[in-house]
Amino acid sequence: MKPSKNLMRIMVILFGAPPLLYHLYFGNWLLTAVVTVSLGMMLVLIGFKK
Repeated sequence: MKPSKNLMRIMVILFGAPPLLYHLYFGNWLLTAVVTVSLGMMLVLIGFKK
């Protein structure tokens, strides 16, 4: 049993949804890009810590 893959998938969905909503509502692609990159870096750091 490896729940880490499912956990990562859920985290990606949870962290990936807000930037999409921000993009749809505000249309600020720069903010969306910055938020997405920062959250991606956090996910990478969390993944390497395990």
